[in-house]
Amino acid sequence: MAQAAPQRGTATPIRAPATRGRLPHRSRTRCCLRRPPCYHQPLPIDIRPCHSETGLFRAPKVDPARQQMWMRSNGTLGDDLTLHQCVVAYASDFRLLATGLLPHGLTPANPRVKFMASLDHSMWFHQPFRADEWLLYQLESPKMNNGRCLAFGQIYTQDGRLVVSVAQEGLIRVAPPRSDAGRAPPPSKL
Repeated sequence: MAQAAPQRGTATPIRAPATRGRLPHRSRTRCCLRRPPCYHQPLPIDIRPCHSETGLFRAPKVDPARQQMWMRSNGTLGDDLTLHQCVVAYASDFRLLATGLLPHGLTPANPRVKFMASLDHSMWFHQPFRADEWLLYQLESPKMNNGRCLAFGQIYTQDGRLVVSVAQEGLIRVAPPRSDAGRAPPPSKL
C-alpha cells in the first residue's frame, strides 16, 4: 500500500536519537586533522546528522543541497519559552550556509572555502516548543551563485509539528581548484 505524502507543515517521521552523551565510535562523524582551534571546544548543543556521511569536516560526495539533523540543548532548560527560542536561534546557524556547499562537494573546513559570513538571518516562531527535547532541523539551499548563498530551514518537534522557519542569505568565498599544471583555472561562478 502506498504511503500518503506528508501534509505541509509536518515532517516526514524519522526516529530521534535515543541516547544522550557521546556517540559510539562508529556512529561519530570522522573529522580531518586540520581543524580551527575554536572547533575543539564542546558545543552547548547536541547536533546529530541524520546521514552520517555529511559532517562538518568530512568532505561529502556531491549531494543535493539538502540535509537533516537532530538537535537539542546539552542539559535541561527551564520553562521560559524565550530561553528555548534563544537556544534554537543559536543552533539554527549551524550548517545552514554550509548546505549550499554540498552540491560542490565542499564543507566549511575545506581549505578552498576561504570565507563564510551571514548577510541576514530571519526566524519565525510558529508554536511553543522545548529546545531540550529533540528537534528535527531540515535544511535546504535552492541557490548558490557568484559567492552568495540562499538557505532555508524548518524545525520540527518529534511529533512532526513545524515550530520554527529559518531563512538566511550569506556570502561564501571559495578558491578555485588548482589545475594539474599547478596554475589556477579561470575564476568559477561559485
